[in-house]
Amino acid sequence: VTIHGPVLTSLSASSRPTLERLYNSLTGNWSRSVEPDNIELLRSSELELSGPLVGGNLSTLLTTFGTEYDFSYEGKVLFMEDVNEPQYKLDRMFTQLKLAGKFDNLAGLIIGDFSHNGIQDAVEKLRYKEFIWKRILELTVDSDYPIIGDFPIGHCSNNFALPYGINTKIDITKKRL
Repeated sequence: VTIHGPVLTSLSASSRPTLERLYNSLTGNWSRSVEPDNIELLRSSELELSGPLVGGNLSTLLTTFGTEYDFSYEGKVLFMEDVNEPQYKLDRMFTQLKLAGKFDNLAGLIIGDFSHNGIQDAVEKLRYKEFIWKRILELTVDSDYPIIGDFPIGHCSNNFALPYGINTKIDITKKRL
């Protein structure tokens, strides 16, 4: 199992729940539920919300397309995050996911931290996040899997370690992974 989580240089700025989750993951206790505060359910579904957990940093993820490391996302729970990307680049990357068929037939989609350090104004931060959520909803309009936003993964102090590749289940009613 590979763990997507905080890197060594970010540990001093990490929250206590982040450090506890990382410790549990490194000691093989990744099956403990993650119940983050303040996540947003962008789209709900009655489908089975389980599958292998895949994803990571969006910019890095796209570099595998067309290589021997590319794979099918079908039936998987995709998580993604990125930092300091302008809207036009995010639009291009999300559209590339759509055109490559990566948004088709997912079991679920988890949107993590997409912060931009150059945006300081609270209203502009909200507009940036709304752009991301709206664009993803537009590109997945033909799908009915659940989409969760504001999940604490990425370049933030709450960066919960996730075990890449294991089967996971999303409990929408309790907002738990």
